Amino acid sequence: IMLVIFLLIGTAVSSIQVHLVPLLISRGVTPMRAANALSILAVALLFGRVAAGWLMDRIFAPRVAIAFLLGPVVAIFLLASGASGWLAFVAGILTGLAAGAEVDVTAYLVSRYFGLQHFSSIYAWYYSAYSLGAGLGPLATANAVDRFGGYTEILLVHAVMLVIATLLLTRLPAFPTGKPA
Repeated sequence: IMLVIFLLIGTAVSSIQVHLVPLLISRGVTPMRAANALSILAVALLFGRVAAGWLMDRIFAPRVAIAFLLGPVVAIFLLASGASGWLAFVAGILTGLAAGAEVDVTAYLVSRYFGLQHFSSIYAWYYSAYSLGAGLGPLATANAVDRFGGYTEILLVHAVMLVIATLLLTRLPAFPTGKPA
């Protein structure tokens, strides 16, 4: 379940990140303002990373992940509906917060569900799933934009991916108790 979750998250969130500037430029936003939106996304990523870590020390980590995944779903609907002004900046912030949180969530969940004895090997598989999505998602997005002539359809596909990832996160059990192997 976790491999699928992180593949979906990597695909959708990275696609939004990589395509934010060309999407905004295609809507008439100046390249400088589009770059500003991406810069704001990057700053939000840092805040997402710190906030997710702090929250996971206090709240069940899958719930934290779900909360952070709701942001890019909202961002996608803003972008799909044509947001290009200040709402595009909001979309960037929501996506950045999630991008910062999800890599931390991956490591945290792996350590809690599988322990630390083989952490590096196990984490490598989960981060690879995320990275595979992050690598292939933007390419698939570009192909979809070329095919459909715009971003709306593929953005909605990414929203569905994030909703599926969110639903799968609700299926994760409580962390094992006792000393990890």
